[in-house]
Amino acid sequence: MNLDKDIFELWESKPGNTVRIKSIGSTHLQRVLGEMGVSIGSDISCLFYAPFQGPGAYQSGEIQFALRQEDAKIILVQHIPA
Repeated sequence: MNLDKDIFELWESKPGNTVRIKSIGSTHLQRVLGEMGVSIGSDISCLFYAPFQGPGAYQSGEIQFALRQEDAKIILVQHIPA
């Protein structure tokens, strides 16, 4: 199986992995992320997850931000081809 073609939820990304956004399932979330310069096609690195199902911390370029689990679950991403 070729992982480069697999699309999955951002929430499933492991700390240390970098992925590319394929879709954002909410226009409101698209707008909020877009104001930070994060959009479809952006590369995002997973930094860590807070304990007890808390938010995840991510980085895109120089921007670091947190997303709630329910928001990270509606962002579909793909592994970046090597």
